[in-house]
Order: sequence, then C-alpha cells, then structure tokens
Amino acid sequence: MENFNSSRIAINEKFYKENDKLLEGGIWAEVTIAHNDVEDDNYAFYVEDLNQYSYPDLMRTNILRVEKNLQEMNG
Repeated sequence: MENFNSSRIAINEKFYKENDKLLEGGIWAEVTIAHNDVEDDNYAFYVEDLNQYSYPDLMRTNILRVEKNLQEMNG
C-alpha cells in the first residue's frame, strides 16, 4: 500500500490465506479500500476487497485495454 500514504490499514486474515504472496511484498493487486467507521479502532481504513495479479496477467490486461481503445478510436 505504498501509493496510499497510510501506514495503518486493517486487512482481514482471509486475504492472507487467499493470496499467499501478499506478505512478501512486490505484488500487483487491485485493492478496494473503505473507511472504517468504528471510532474505537486504530485503523482509519480497511481492505474491503483484493484481487492479486501476476506481472504477466497485468501486462496482458494492459495490452487488451490498449487494443480495445485503439479499436474504439478507429471505429
């Protein structure tokens, strides 16, 4: 969560179990962050959803997105 600029984000244990490389760092993921409304909790935000990507998957997704945009531009 380096790009989010918050050092305290709660994450449910299920995400660790479902994404074995999560604790290693350096993964690509689409993360949905939500605001924590519980005042007694020290975490202002929590991970609501997480989809981990491998680098090849991420590149394939970007290539498909570019191809789709080119097709739309060319009409």
